[in-house]
Amino acid sequence: MSLSASRAFRHAGPSVRALCTSARVESKKPGNAKAKTKTAAPVKAKEDESLPLDEAIRVLRALEIASPHSAFQMEVMTKHNKPNAPPLRGRISLPHDPRRVADTIIVFAEADSPAANAAREAGAHIVGGQDLFPKILGGEIVPTKCLATAGMMPLVSASLARFLGPKGLMPNAKRGTVGEGVEMGRLVEEAGGSIEWKANKLGTVRSPVGRMTFAADDITQNIRLFMDHIRDQSVKLSSSESALARVNKTGKLTRVCIETTHGPSIEIKDLL
Repeated sequence: MSLSASRAFRHAGPSVRALCTSARVESKKPGNAKAKTKTAAPVKAKEDESLPLDEAIRVLRALEIASPHSAFQMEVMTKHNKPNAPPLRGRISLPHDPRRVADTIIVFAEADSPAANAAREAGAHIVGGQDLFPKILGGEIVPTKCLATAGMMPLVSASLARFLGPKGLMPNAKRGTVGEGVEMGRLVEEAGGSIEWKANKLGTVRSPVGRMTFAADDITQNIRLFMDHIRDQSVKLSSSESALARVNKTGKLTRVCIETTHGPSIEIKDLL
């Protein structure tokens, strides 16, 4: 090898190992003067990149060691994505609250009513009637949860439906945010520690499930309880399907991943 060729070889860039390769094989058959060249079929390398839940949590915590305020988020892909069908949704109170900022709970109730008094005793941040409407529309009050009595609902709907509705804050009896009397106190307590979630148009659910400061066991507990809750809501939403489909609780859930604020998304293989 010449000196110039030797230098070129030493300064050549690093080689790249392809995941899909084709090998040229030289074969000679008796009686043939010329060798025939054959191209082997591509060899595809497939790797299972999913991890058990406990291991995925350890990996993400190691990657986020410089970001102690990061959050763990869960992503669940489902088949609840038919046009014009009701979305998969729910509300859950996790044993370890993953939210960084506490809720601001607003209760629309008649002045000095049993519901208003029960709401205040239960810890509602603001309780009032029509006097709250302009403050909410003007941004002076920014609620994260809204509850109301049945008697206040017509006024709330007429004045705030277009504002609260798109934000998912409109009180609704089916969602447990409309009540009367002492029941309002229980609704306020449930709303204070609960997380409301809803699948998007593609049927994907995303929700916080932990923080970097939590113990690994606490994150695991939150995630497993959240998965059980999604399964139950999925079964309820699929109640019109065949009995066999309802028994197969995981039939509508296709993929589960967890991620952190700055970390990658890791598929979990032991949650479905």
